[in-house]
Amino acid sequence: MGFGPHPSPEYAAAKAGLIRFTSSLAALREAMGVRVNCVVPDWLATERAVAELAGMRPEERAATLAPIPLEEVADAVVACIRDEGMAGRVMVLWRGAPRRLLDQA
Repeated sequence: MGFGPHPSPEYAAAKAGLIRFTSSLAALREAMGVRVNCVVPDWLATERAVAELAGMRPEERAATLAPIPLEEVADAVVACIRDEGMAGRVMVLWRGAPRRLLDQA
């Protein structure tokens, strides 16, 4: 995850807030038996993304990493559900990199 300029700062701020909110809810696991985790994907292979890729010039398309398949997001969600020890964790799916959990602060 980068910390540079973002073409949509309001989206970036909302995503950062979701990440911090999720991590702040980790204590609910012990207090109430509730686990809250989130999956933070990069660009997803939605119909819109596929159409956007198709509309790019070949050199633009060649310079762009492929969007993340929706199945990969589903697998990440299932991994969060299955791991009973996960609470307040954030799983990042970044194009061109393996999925990973952010370090807990």
